[in-house]
Amino acid sequence: MTDEELIRQDEALRAEVVELLDARGLRRIFADYGTVHVTGSYALRLMTWRDLDIYLEVPDLSLGWFFEMGGRTAALLSPARMTFHRDREGHSELNGHEALYWGIKPDTIGEQWKIDLHAVRPGSVRPLLARNERIAARLTPETRLVILRLKDACWRHPEYRKGFASQDIYDAVLDHGVRDGHGFKAFLLRAKEITL
Repeated sequence: MTDEELIRQDEALRAEVVELLDARGLRRIFADYGTVHVTGSYALRLMTWRDLDIYLEVPDLSLGWFFEMGGRTAALLSPARMTFHRDREGHSELNGHEALYWGIKPDTIGEQWKIDLHAVRPGSVRPLLARNERIAARLTPETRLVILRLKDACWRHPEYRKGFASQDIYDAVLDHGVRDGHGFKAFLLRAKEITL
């Protein structure tokens, strides 16, 4: 893809998020239970595939309301699949913060989306949002395009989200000066012993 195509792809995917959250009413459901923080590649303007990360800031992590919200979400989206789990301290993605999780795969709009919704307490959401803000503050037009290029090339790889993730791409570009696929392959081999 050209740089312009990568930027247009990000814009198109973010427009689909607006359709899903606002026009279809998903944000309204979530907002009935807490404060909605849309984060990850949407907030960073680094979308290359249909993956949406949301933190729901709530004072209480009891299961009653969470399953009620899940039922309302299922009624709205008729998802192909919804998975639940409780993240306990030590879960690597959330840096040890306890959370309730819905993994939602709706099939009601375009190609299939994957939505990761983590309900977290106010004290936990701040450092999680700060991580995204630190990345955003370091992005330049050049590094944004490098990251979009690498993510577009990698997200279909069988090791993506298993052996490595978007955060590894961000680290490679922003912390280690990686600027192309060859550099990222070398970075992954060095950092994680993964061969692409």
